[in-house]
Amino acid sequence: MGEYAGPVDRTRRWPVAVLAAALCVLAAPSGASAQGAPIPMVSYNAHWGEQVDARTGRWTGRLDLRRIAADIRRNGAEVALLQELHTYRVRGRGVVNEARELAKLLRWTSGGVARHAFFHGSSPVAIWCRRMDGRRVVKWINGRPGRCLEHGNAILSKRPLTFARFLDLFRPAARDIYGATEGRGAILAGIRVGGQQLQLATAHLAREPVVSTCQLRDLLTQLSGRSPLVLAGDFNLEVGTETPISHCDGVPPRPLDQLAALAFTHGEPGGRTYPAHRPREAIDHFFASPGVLVEGVRPSSNCRRGRCSSDHRPLDATVTLMP
Repeated sequence: MGEYAGPVDRTRRWPVAVLAAALCVLAAPSGASAQGAPIPMVSYNAHWGEQVDARTGRWTGRLDLRRIAADIRRNGAEVALLQELHTYRVRGRGVVNEARELAKLLRWTSGGVARHAFFHGSSPVAIWCRRMDGRRVVKWINGRPGRCLEHGNAILSKRPLTFARFLDLFRPAARDIYGATEGRGAILAGIRVGGQQLQLATAHLAREPVVSTCQLRDLLTQLSGRSPLVLAGDFNLEVGTETPISHCDGVPPRPLDQLAALAFTHGEPGGRTYPAHRPREAIDHFFASPGVLVEGVRPSSNCRRGRCSSDHRPLDATVTLMP
């Protein structure tokens, strides 16, 4: 990882065989030592921690962030790129931020939770948080009623975040100029890896391809020139999804081809993540800019004891910075 190991003892004499082996390692053009240690990551639409019935897929009304934390922990993830988290005003507890609660459950708190968890809500608030008539959604959290305040995305990291910011994807007019009825956004953050800054972005795009393709175009404009970069999230688009008609100009028939045009690689093999109880759609993805290798991308099951932790399955991956 490029950690400093102390001063070199130049008076020590090494055997010739050891010196030869060391020179071979230094001369190696590739391999784990040259690339740096891989970082396990997960992209996860967490459905605000509400479980679904593992047989029918119906929402249960029961929130359990401990299960989401266990899903993140299962593959040893050191970074979690999360969509659909909420903040609530809980009776007797004040405001509860699910991203910070998850960081505490994962014990990613060295130097303070705020260094490891960044959440930002989108506006207008999604109907899962505030109904069309203006009523705030109420969920039960550890036996207490909580009124939803915000709906958005988060980035959690075991390593401290070097920066974090919100990227708005909503284009308001009388309503969004692309046709969206609720706010959508992305988050950009950074972590230090072996002396370099690796940038991380997560997004949750609209369900309608004619809208999400435009949101993706706008997102990639905001991410232009940022490298090395990992982009992951709920795109609501499959690799082969086509949109012959779009609500914006300058996009290809297949929306995700916009990433390939910018030399982003798609994390493979990927797989179906939605709905969690019976996956049919591969709409969650990992992408990487040049200089980043993303491999071993696979969904993992989050259904047990008759319930699934979310309505999406988490998507696990391993990320390595190339030399």
